[in-house]
Amino acid sequence: MMKRHRPLSLAVAGLVVIAASTGIALATRPGQPAVAGDPSSLGAPAALTNSVFVPVVRNALWVTTTSSTNARMLAANCFQCHGTDGHAVDGMDGLAGKSAPDIVNDMRDMSAGTIGNNIMRAHARSYTEAEIQLIADYFSKQ
Repeated sequence: MMKRHRPLSLAVAGLVVIAASTGIALATRPGQPAVAGDPSSLGAPAALTNSVFVPVVRNALWVTTTSSTNARMLAANCFQCHGTDGHAVDGMDGLAGKSAPDIVNDMRDMSAGTIGNNIMRAHARSYTEAEIQLIADYFSKQ
């Protein structure tokens, strides 16, 4: 009987390893989820049955020490619509070579809802000013 559950246990263990290595954290206290960008909000992992998987994208992004690597990782979120390294295809706006101040201003306007659509508004609101500046600097150099 126990052997039937072993593949499930291995799968769960594998997910925990993947989660730990990709920036997905375990929020160990119900009602107290991990806070993106705040590693102190993560507690010690509890039993899996009492845990909730919470993506902690910013913690995963800031593992490296160089801002150029961080900028590239942040900018990677843009590739599906704006193309690899900002070189867009199929009528989407390209970001490569656009001035950093223009990108920053556009992101602020999108966050405020004065330009863009709901998708870009959500993206713009999810970044800090420092992250927006990193993204803008990255695309301006492409």
